[in-house]
Amino acid sequence: MPTPSSPPNPQTDRSSGTIDLPLKFMASFHAPWMWAGCSALVLALDFVFGPFVQLSIFFVFPVAGAAWHRGLRYALPMALLLPWFRLLFYSMWDAPWTWVDSGMSCLGRAVVLVVFAVMTAHLRQQANEIRLLRGLLPICAHCKNIRDAQGTWHSIENYLCSQTEVRFSHGICPGCLKKHYGDYQDDSSG
Repeated sequence: MPTPSSPPNPQTDRSSGTIDLPLKFMASFHAPWMWAGCSALVLALDFVFGPFVQLSIFFVFPVAGAAWHRGLRYALPMALLLPWFRLLFYSMWDAPWTWVDSGMSCLGRAVVLVVFAVMTAHLRQQANEIRLLRGLLPICAHCKNIRDAQGTWHSIENYLCSQTEVRFSHGICPGCLKKHYGDYQDDSSG
């Protein structure tokens, strides 16, 4: 935890690192060939292990990668197709359940993956819209300038614009209008 006189460090100023690991994983799982390779690997292992060991839970990784990096346009087809590939394996296995059971299971997997893809895409959209400032910001008690990690002082507007997606629109509040332009305001109203 930084002291009030030390500049904030985004790498160490974390109140909770629980969300960092999934987001870092998603950031590294960006290329479409990674999603296809992961899907093929899970399908191949699923086929090799047979009908009694179901690895289809691992379909969440390529679906999440597609939803995070390319949105629902890529994630939804993947979420719908991967369970159906597993259903095709059923014709090659000697499983003790019926086609109806397998079809219902496939439909359930597809629904869960679609919901997961929508939630992941929504999370990504929120992550793009919101960038949080964490830690303590060293701010001047008089002029309200903020010191960055390099020790340079910036106005609040410049600092927040460079660190977030915030943009400012300036105006004058009623108190400042009266304080600074009271003479003009009284003349124009009378």
